[in-house]
Amino acid sequence: MSYKTIEYKTWQQFKKDYCDDLYKGEFEPNKYLFRGQSNATWGLETSFDRLYSHVPYSQRKDIENELIAIFCTNCARHINSKYEISNLPEIEKRSMAQHYGVPTRLLDWSYSPFIAAYFAFSTVNYNKRPSHVAIWALLKEHEIWNSNQGVQIEEHIVIDNEHQKKQLGCFTILNNQVKSINKYVESCMQNGQDVEGALTQIIIPAEQFKAALHELEAMNINASTIYGGYEGCAIAARDAVALKYLFEK
Repeated sequence: MSYKTIEYKTWQQFKKDYCDDLYKGEFEPNKYLFRGQSNATWGLETSFDRLYSHVPYSQRKDIENELIAIFCTNCARHINSKYEISNLPEIEKRSMAQHYGVPTRLLDWSYSPFIAAYFAFSTVNYNKRPSHVAIWALLKEHEIWNSNQGVQIEEHIVIDNEHQKKQLGCFTILNNQVKSINKYVESCMQNGQDVEGALTQIIIPAEQFKAALHELEAMNINASTIYGGYEGCAIAARDAVALKYLFEK
């Protein structure tokens, strides 16, 4: 396999052992990027690539550019703002568009494994629960991550993207014909490159969601702090009551 998988049986085991298993000791800030997904069988692909996977690669960038251009035009027509979004740098336009629901080729990551864990457990489909959630760890300094080869890490802080700030977020951009980060790493391995350590999948049983979300709440990681504003407060209220009354098992 092109990436390593570490399995923990419980949330408590993850908390206890992930530093030793991933860092071989003490946590090192900014060494890894983390992404949480509520189903361990899912690949690391963007909503854009899922929607437009049937479109030839040569056309996908044009489609994304069209989506962002229409977003910028609509903002100029209908939103009073101190600046024109269309005049922002490309990464800022793309990030703002994604922030408000436009599918783009940006894939969200966080510098925090626990923020990633929140996204993994809080978005589990409780009525059709998967067996495991995944927390992906991407080693930033590995040689396969570079824009010339096909995957760009973008750490630019977008001034008006409050979600990015609250979630300690950054992005990857896949500039390659493959449709997921997983497939990209696999293609690098098939081309004879050393991919060891570049990508690690941590899996935890989805049934651990209550233990995880209750402890993350104690760390002040919840929808109110992750999303902010009225939106975050509403999601936090919904989740707190659902955990209390709807999910007994």
